[in-house]
Amino acid sequence: MASRLPQVYLRGEVDRGSGDALIRSREWVRYRRGALGLAPEGEPWERERERALGHAVAASRQIGGAVISDVCAALAHGLDVWRAPRIPSLILPRNPRSGLPRDVQRRTSRLDPGDVIEIDGVLVTGLPRTLVDCACSLHPRDALVVVDSGMRRAVRPERREPRQEVEARAADLRAELLSRIAPGTRGAVQARAVIEAADPLAEIAPESVMRWIALSRGMPRPMLQREVTTSRGTFYTDMAWRFAIDGRPLWYHVEFDGSGKYLDNPEGRSTQRVLLDERKRESSITATGDKVLRIYSDEIGREDHVFSRITGPISRALAAGYRRVPALYRPPGL
Repeated sequence: MASRLPQVYLRGEVDRGSGDALIRSREWVRYRRGALGLAPEGEPWERERERALGHAVAASRQIGGAVISDVCAALAHGLDVWRAPRIPSLILPRNPRSGLPRDVQRRTSRLDPGDVIEIDGVLVTGLPRTLVDCACSLHPRDALVVVDSGMRRAVRPERREPRQEVEARAADLRAELLSRIAPGTRGAVQARAVIEAADPLAEIAPESVMRWIALSRGMPRPMLQREVTTSRGTFYTDMAWRFAIDGRPLWYHVEFDGSGKYLDNPEGRSTQRVLLDERKRESSITATGDKVLRIYSDEIGREDHVFSRITGPISRALAAGYRRVPALYRPPGL
């Protein structure tokens, strides 16, 4: 389900004095010249994304026929994104006249009728087109976050349903997305690699980033949401590989450990209780003979560090054989 877009008012729709007063009071913000709206609320990252989306809505309303695309289209669809764009991307039906503002990225592109939908009265690229555009144009890490999220939205996997059914629906969607990449399209090689790597079983953006770090540096594709039956019940882990560690084959689980599960858990449990439950969960998994590694939220941005931690328990000979995948890898900091 698409998210509700920010309400944007153009200058002619708001009394000038009232609008200026609301901006001075910080109740409203200026999304771009001649376009105002309520000031975004929430966490800093939420405000950043709302502001980017408001900027895109404002530009689309002011530039006739413009269609919101790429990351802002992903935000409009309610998908996960790793970084909000500095300026929005728009697709125009014809070559833009000279002198258009420079605070939007704009291009002309052929859009089939099925490529465009309307959300809250604003034109936005449809979900499949948005996923392909993001796969082509974004940093491969950011692209995988969006495409994972879009596949999750379209496939709607359930943990307890047969895995082959989820994989069959994902394969159908993957084939559709790949068929949309025309030969010679800029970013086509990366887009194909991202779409092939995408998985609807990735549940949150940091999980996608962890997997991108592993895959882009040559590790094999992990199993996501692997079911582990323990003395304390059944658990599902973020990603897992079958490796020989310390001379014996076992399942090696890597999980993202973010602060959200301790501070914002929907059950209303205390932080201490959540922490205790997580420790019991991990100990019950390791009691089966498996190995568990946690990657923490303050580490996720240090890509080489995370890769080093993931490959730490693996034999040096095996880890040394991993090679960067050019279609997915970008040096840290880019």
